[in-house]
Amino acid sequence: MKRLLRSVMLAVWLGGSLCGVGLADEEVSEADKVVADLAEAYRKAYAARDADALAAMYAEDCRYTWGGREPIIGRDAVKERVVEFFTGAKSAQMEIVTTDARMLTPEVIVEKGVVSVTVDGEEKPEVAKYSATYVKRGDKWLIADLNESAVQVPEDPAAEALLELDWLIGDWKYGEPGRGAKMAVQWALGGKFIYRSYEIERPERELMRGAEMIGYDPAKGVLRSWVFDSEGGIGTATWQREGDKWLVSVKSILPDGTQSSEHQIYTVNGDVSFFFEGMNRMVDGEALPNTERVEIMKVKPAP
Repeated sequence: MKRLLRSVMLAVWLGGSLCGVGLADEEVSEADKVVADLAEAYRKAYAARDADALAAMYAEDCRYTWGGREPIIGRDAVKERVVEFFTGAKSAQMEIVTTDARMLTPEVIVEKGVVSVTVDGEEKPEVAKYSATYVKRGDKWLIADLNESAVQVPEDPAAEALLELDWLIGDWKYGEPGRGAKMAVQWALGGKFIYRSYEIERPERELMRGAEMIGYDPAKGVLRSWVFDSEGGIGTATWQREGDKWLVSVKSILPDGTQSSEHQIYTVNGDVSFFFEGMNRMVDGEALPNTERVEIMKVKPAP
């Protein structure tokens, strides 16, 4: 119970050490496992230019949409388009990065991510964001709906990606003395990273401190962060922007080796505050309730 109470407090303060994706030997959800297997199978079939194998991963009544174009309906139509693409390309390599995967029902999974495609050894890949819906038919998961939209790759993707988090720079506070927290966020290492430090005050308990580095992962093309706290917790996280919201997929390892995960949502409220909420939270395989939506206030600099 003490461990669960600790995790609740940390989640209220931006997840604390409950941040992370991609830790070694971590426990992953069933949705994560399913989409990881599907992504690897898709990548291999794509590299092998196997249109039959790719088409077999789609439901017969599937729907595929690229940008604002008319959707392609049905497995046969998808296969026809894939064959057409492979006919004009001597080689094609694909990399897939999942940023969020959730099981809505035992037969439905939704996923979001980023895909990059390199054709005929071109120096710069084509990059797109995607959202996919999978349905379980018998013992097989199939793509029922896939939406993709192109992403422009800037000359300095690290700088541009981090610049979108510029609103986070500054000092922040939540709660009250003795039962609250404060956070300081600043640019670090020549603007290549963002450094965030925090302190959490808990009644009759030692002050808890933590540190986080946020940076751009050039291999995956996503923002990623690494978290450490004064009690020995460690973790990482991936960040994805959707309008005025940031979706943060997190997992971590607590000081006693317990594994945890959750999805966090940051909603920016101008330069005054942001709202935070945590959902799909798990600690040691036990589900926790979603956190309440709380407002984190920005501290105005002294005149």
